[in-house]
Amino acid sequence: MLAIILFILKLLGMLILVLLGLVLFVFFLVLFAPVKYSSNGSKSGDDLKLKALITYLNPIVRIEVHYQARLIVIVKILGVTLCPKQKENTVPRKKQEKKERVQRTEQKSNPSAVEQKTPKKNSVFDALSACVALFQENKELILEVLKVILKALKTVFLRKCYMKAIFGTGQADTTGFIYAAYCSLQDYLPGEVILEPVWIEPCLEGEYYLKGKIRLIHFVAAAVKILANRNVRLLYKKIRSVM
Repeated sequence: MLAIILFILKLLGMLILVLLGLVLFVFFLVLFAPVKYSSNGSKSGDDLKLKALITYLNPIVRIEVHYQARLIVIVKILGVTLCPKQKENTVPRKKQEKKERVQRTEQKSNPSAVEQKTPKKNSVFDALSACVALFQENKELILEVLKVILKALKTVFLRKCYMKAIFGTGQADTTGFIYAAYCSLQDYLPGEVILEPVWIEPCLEGEYYLKGKIRLIHFVAAAVKILANRNVRLLYKKIRSVM
């Protein structure tokens, strides 16, 4: 009888160890396995085309995004489509216009409701001034948090990046300002980024392609480092009380 009990306890212990090993395996897999992404697109005149692909342990998780006149999102898990292609909006335009007319008449008949939705200027200015005061009091702490976030964002590794664009704002001064900023930051931009200004008329045309991967461990470590700081938690409570 005692041998049977010991054998059952041994089996339970082995089962618990196997389950614990599986949990740890999945945990470290989620943290260290990279999320791969790629995107490309082009714009010529009014024709805009965008494509994006996000995979995690492909083919376990696969998300495809397409845009050309309408947005299409496809989500697949283990090859099974969970979010199929989105259909075009089948609501007639007359129904939409009728709904907008009803909303306008309701706003005209009950202007007090609209006034209640719009915040008062004094409250907005008070909130902004309180936020500025909090920033001045906790400037070093906020800058430290931003450094941690930027350090995590640097780990978003771009393996390939290409962009060529022709742009123009229609005003020579603003176009020149953007182009000067591009020239000064050109050595720090990832991959190959080419911008050509148009000085006379507003314009935005070009194409791009990028590919990279993200590991969640860097963002989890940054979040733990920020939340472990007691001063950050106190600052968050102050911000919530102001907002």
